Amino acid sequence: MKKILFLLFMAAFFSGCNQQSAKDEAGEKATSAAALKTIEIQVEGMTCTGCEQSIEKAVGGLDGITEVKADHQAGITTVTYDTVVASRDGIRAVIEETGYTVIRD
Repeated sequence: MKKILFLLFMAAFFSGCNQQSAKDEAGEKATSAAALKTIEIQVEGMTCTGCEQSIEKAVGGLDGITEVKADHQAGITTVTYDTVVASRDGIRAVIEETGYTVIRD
């Protein structure tokens, strides 16, 4: 009987801990969502899907980047990022370090 009560107590305890963690994570996501910004950057030099993938991989590797989509036909890279963690200048620098020219950001 003591073992059953102990197991029930432990299950209730850990269940409560998990609920608090979920609340903390939800609050953290809400805070970050408020700092998200989406920008379009005009990029020169992209000629194929390989170019798109290079930019997406480079920019996507930065901290604070939540989404990046390059389009070589339009010459545009769309980036969604957390303004608290990442910056336009940092994104621009990575694109240029990858070998492309930022025309307008």
